[in-house]
Formats: sequence, structure tokens, C-alpha cells
Amino acid sequence: MSSDRDILFDYFFASRYISRFVRDKYGLNPTLYYMRPDQDKMKKLTDKLSEHVQKMENLHIESCQDLKHILGKDFEWVDYEIPK
Repeated sequence: MSSDRDILFDYFFASRYISRFVRDKYGLNPTLYYMRPDQDKMKKLTDKLSEHVQKMENLHIESCQDLKHILGKDFEWVDYEIPK
């Protein structure tokens, strides 16, 4: 089974399919946000995640708080619930 990092790498850099679960888990589904972010914020999130995917060998989160920690203070607006 592929890691989250491998799935995201293929999504960002090889135009491969991303599963709904991984998309939702990493905040890439704007419909899951408590306050829906605009397109500029989602673009910044996508760019920042792709940077981390290139740098990190292991990328794995369990919560929105984990993702905020990885992304930094500029992404405090990231606020969603990961579907179970």
C-alpha cells in the first residue's frame, strides 16, 4: 500500500488520481471546512503541501491540528474535520 506522501507526490507531480480519503485528510476538500476557504487560500495550501511532499520522506497526519503544525502559522485558517 502506498504512503500518504507517495499518493500526494503522484497527485502533485505526476497528475495521478488521489483518493477521497487522502484528499479529505490533507484539507484539499474545501467542502469539509467549517468556513469554506476561497480559491487563493486553497491554492496556497496546495502549494505548501507540494513543497512538504518534496522535502519530507514521511508525511502522515492524524488530525487537522497535525496539518496546521506542519504548515505553520500562515495556515491557522485551516479548520476542517477529517471524515471517519
